[in-house]
Amino acid sequence: MEADYARLETDASAPPVEIVWDGVGVAAGAKEILVDAHGRAVSGRVLALMGPSGAGKTTLLNALSERAALAAGVVAVDAGGGPRPSVAFLQQDEVFLSMLTAREHLRFAARLRHWRASVAEREARVDAALAEFGLADVADGAVGAPATERLSAVRGRGLSGGERKRLGIALEALGAPRVFYLDEPTTGLDSGLALGVAGARYAARRVGAPRRCRVAAVVARMTLNLLREWPLLAARLVLSVVMAVLAGSMYRRAGCGVDARGVPDVTGCLFIICTSALFSSFFPCIGLIGKSMPLAYRESAGGLYEISAHLVAYVVTDAPVQVFLAAANMAIVYVMVDPRCGKGSGDDRAHFLAFLLVAQLVAYAGAGLGYCLPAVLPVEVALIVAPVVVYPCILFGGLYERSVDIPWYFAWWNSVNPLYFGLNALAVSEWRTYGDVAFPFADGKAVLEFYGLGNLSFSASCWSLLAVGTGLRVFVFAYLELHAAWAKRG
Repeated sequence: MEADYARLETDASAPPVEIVWDGVGVAAGAKEILVDAHGRAVSGRVLALMGPSGAGKTTLLNALSERAALAAGVVAVDAGGGPRPSVAFLQQDEVFLSMLTAREHLRFAARLRHWRASVAEREARVDAALAEFGLADVADGAVGAPATERLSAVRGRGLSGGERKRLGIALEALGAPRVFYLDEPTTGLDSGLALGVAGARYAARRVGAPRRCRVAAVVARMTLNLLREWPLLAARLVLSVVMAVLAGSMYRRAGCGVDARGVPDVTGCLFIICTSALFSSFFPCIGLIGKSMPLAYRESAGGLYEISAHLVAYVVTDAPVQVFLAAANMAIVYVMVDPRCGKGSGDDRAHFLAFLLVAQLVAYAGAGLGYCLPAVLPVEVALIVAPVVVYPCILFGGLYERSVDIPWYFAWWNSVNPLYFGLNALAVSEWRTYGDVAFPFADGKAVLEFYGLGNLSFSASCWSLLAVGTGLRVFVFAYLELHAAWAKRG
C-alpha cells in the first residue's frame, strides 16, 4: 500500500532517493526466513508492508536497512549521485530510561544529532516534536517502565503504550532521516495519530557530534537517571552497610586476640572484606548495565553514539558510587574488627589506608567482571552465570585452599582472581610485620606461609588487581566494538 506525502522530504534541494530490492532472501542457518522478495520505494511516498504475523515483514525491513545479512538478492540505494541518505529504524519494542521524562529523552537526542545548533534552536526542535506527536501534555513526567515491569520507584503511571510509541518515533524523527523504516509504527495509536505519523514533517538535517560530545552527553543523561533512581542507590548503600555490620559483629576485635583461634578469625575477616568489596560491585553492575544495554544497542544502531561510548559513560557514572560503597563497607569492618589492635610496626593510619586501597581495587576488578557478563550475554543469562563465575573466585581465593595446593588445571584461575590478589595484599599488610603470635605460629610470616600467601608483595598484588580490572574493561570495550562492526557487515 502506498500513499503520497510530499512533505516527507526533508530537504527540497536534495536529490530523490530510490530503493530497489530484487530477489532478496534471508536465512538463519539452514532455515530460509525470507525468499525472493522484490519491491521499490521512492522518496516522498510512504510504502506500507502488510501481511500476517510471521510473513517476514520485520525480516525484510532488517534486510533493507542492512541489519540482516542477505542470503540472496540485492538491495540498491540510488540517491541521485548524492551522498548515502541518512536512515532511521524504529523497532517494535521501545526502550527508555524510566526515570527520565519525554522532554529529557528528546533533549539528549537533539544534543547529539544537532550539536552545532544553539540551545534555543535545539529546544525549539524538542518543543516542535512534542507538539507534533501529541506528547506536550506528558512531556515533563517520567517515562516509566512498561506496564508489566513498573517499579514502585517510578511515581505515577508513566507513559501509556501509545505515548511510548510516539516518543520512539519522535526520537528518530529528530535525526531528519531521508529513509525511515518503522516496524509496527502504529501499534497503540488511534487512527488520527497513525495518519499523523505517516505524514510527519522532519525539517532538519542531522550532523553527527564528535566522540567527546557523545560520551559527555551519555554521561550527563546517565548521571541524571542515576540520581533519580535514588531508591536503588539507597538499597545498595543499605546492603553494603548490613554486610559490613554482619562481618564486623562476627569478627569483632578479632585482632586483639591473636592466638591459635584468633589467626583464622583475622584471616577470615580479611577474606570477608575482599568478598564484600567484590559483591558490592559485581552483582549490581550485571543488573544495571544489563538493563541499559537494549537502549544502548538501539541508539547506537540509530547512529547516536558508538556502543562502546555507552560503556565508557557507565564506567564514569558509576565509579563514584562504587568508590563510596567500598570505602563505607571497609571502614565499618575495620573499626569493628580492629585487626592490628595496637600490635605490629608501622603507622595505624597507613595500615587503614592500605586496607582501603585494596578494597577499592577489588571493587574495581569486580566491576570489570560485572561488565563482561551482560556485554556478551543477555542479562537474564548473565545473572544465572554470575554465581558460576564467583564460586571459583571464592574457592581458590586463598582461605579455603592454599594457592600452592590448587590442582594445576585450576591454578590459572588465580591469574584473574580479584579475591586471591585482594586477600594476598591484605594478608601481607596485616601479617608481614606482625610480632609474636601465639603457638603454633612463631610470627606473622609463619601465618603467611601457613595459608600459602605472601608470594606476591603488597604492591604487586595491588598492581595485579589494577591490571585485572583494566584488562576486563578493555576486553569489553573491544568486544562491543567488534560486535558492532560485525553487525554492520551482517
